[in-house]
Amino acid sequence: MKRTDVGPFPIADEDERERTLVEIHRRETDIDRLKAGIRVLKSQQRQKDNEDHEHIRPILDELHAQMFTLQEKIAVYWRDYQRRILQHRQETERVIRDIQSKVWALEQENSYAASLLAPIRRLPAEMLSEIFTIAITVYGCSSLRLMRVCHTWRYVLVTTPRIWSTIIVRTWTKPDYVKFLLERTGRVTLDVEIDTDSDSGSYIPDPSRSYAALAMVAKTSTRWRNLTILSFPRELDLMNSRALGSGLVFEEPMEALESFRITGSCEMNTALSKLISLARNVNGPQLKTLELSISDALFQFSKPPSSPFQYLRSFKVELTDMKDPLDILPQFERLEDLHAHSLHLPLYSDTTHLPLVHTLKRLFLKKTSVQWLQGRSFSKLLDCTIMWPHLPEALLTGVRVNLPHCTHLTYDDHMLQPLTAFDLPSLDALVVRNEAWNRPRGSQQLGFIWGPIVPAEKVLRPRVLHLDTQCFDQYLISALKVIPEVEELTLGLVRPDALGKKFLSSLLAKRVKEDSINTHTGGHGSASSTRNSPAWVVSLCPNLKALGFKYRRWLREHESDGITPIFQEIVDTRAKSNAPLQSFKFWPTKDTKDEEAKELVARFIFRGQP
Repeated sequence: MKRTDVGPFPIADEDERERTLVEIHRRETDIDRLKAGIRVLKSQQRQKDNEDHEHIRPILDELHAQMFTLQEKIAVYWRDYQRRILQHRQETERVIRDIQSKVWALEQENSYAASLLAPIRRLPAEMLSEIFTIAITVYGCSSLRLMRVCHTWRYVLVTTPRIWSTIIVRTWTKPDYVKFLLERTGRVTLDVEIDTDSDSGSYIPDPSRSYAALAMVAKTSTRWRNLTILSFPRELDLMNSRALGSGLVFEEPMEALESFRITGSCEMNTALSKLISLARNVNGPQLKTLELSISDALFQFSKPPSSPFQYLRSFKVELTDMKDPLDILPQFERLEDLHAHSLHLPLYSDTTHLPLVHTLKRLFLKKTSVQWLQGRSFSKLLDCTIMWPHLPEALLTGVRVNLPHCTHLTYDDHMLQPLTAFDLPSLDALVVRNEAWNRPRGSQQLGFIWGPIVPAEKVLRPRVLHLDTQCFDQYLISALKVIPEVEELTLGLVRPDALGKKFLSSLLAKRVKEDSINTHTGGHGSASSTRNSPAWVVSLCPNLKALGFKYRRWLREHESDGITPIFQEIVDTRAKSNAPLQSFKFWPTKDTKDEEAKELVARFIFRGQP
């Protein structure tokens, strides 16, 4: 009978079914037997574990007990050791302190004995007096502390009037202290400083005694040598002070006055006007320095018929506002130092006689007319600073300003073209800055000074150049090529991208081939040989020794630093040339002090050395 397939698996017959059941039963029996074997093995393992545990447990308990006992012994021994060490250390320190006390006592005795033999004890009182005067007036030593050194020093100090000749008067300065100083000084000239605003808000039990010290010092005005007024009492305050009585009374004439300074903002009241009148009526050339900060005082000093300006050596005005012009320049006959800030001057013709032209050594003009410089020769001027000048266009008329001995010039303005009117044959350092420039305007202004159309005789050739401006790379490169004499270059920059890689790359020393021909001549003929050798050549600023970049701000966190590697490359390549950089500094912010500027030359050279 044939098998018929009705699906994927054939239907087994009865015999095959029986055989399959037998095989299944046999395998189940084997499985049960193997599982029983596993249970027997596990039971035997548990029994073995229990036997081993019962055997090892007493041994471990005994060892743990021994270990606990050892730990207790260790702790006992350690505590005993620490106690003995501490006792011994304390005893040693006590002995050392005793010995140090004896050493200190012996050193004190030696120091005292040596001081008796010190050379300063053999100096005469006159020389000690000079030393103390310098120590106090120049180096700021306290005279009261020096007096506590010994009886000899106290005697010399008390009997040296010049040491006590500086008197600072405030609103609540004690009259007893001023009386002590006046007694010590005798008839020596005085240096008086008046600053009543510095302590005007202090709490004083007796406010009626305000300005008592000022009233006492005012009666010695004939002895004043230097007078400095930082602040002065107002009219109402003087009237309310019982210590002044009918008012401030000054002793006259002020024959010893050498300098008069008003450096703060003061109310022009009756007392101050009286003081100025006494100062301006000084007869003779003793008043050499005048410094004023209020225009009313300036006009009062310049009143006819007499004026102290003809004898002044130094004149300084720092004004905030001056409406009317004041014709004072012709009055200066011996002036050496002129510092004018917001001084309103009239227009001066070429024929106006200005004696100060032949005496000035230092000139500082800020927000002041420069028209009077036109066509004049300052034969002794050494240092000149011009900032934000008034009427700078007056210098562009073609009549030049001659400064034959001027070595330092600072010019700060939005217009640089007036610089071309200066003849500066001795110029050493030039500072040019203006923070208001943008790149196009700054480039144009540089062209007026070092552009291709500037005649050679008008080109400024400083050895030191500080340039604070914005300009394009090519204009700055062109300007520096005109003045290869520059040895120190400092650039003021707004941001790290103010100058591009083009300018920085132009400062690199580049490797070129140099042909050198050596000719050797013999007895009967000559031989020539040509040798090619590599050389490092600097095309821009070949004489540069010091380079500096002053940034108003450095890179921010999100900005990549592609500049510092070029800095290092500038230092490294120029080090291989004939004129290596001796200094390369940069200021990362405008608030960075000069002593905090980063010096790159030493660091980069150190990195490059093996």
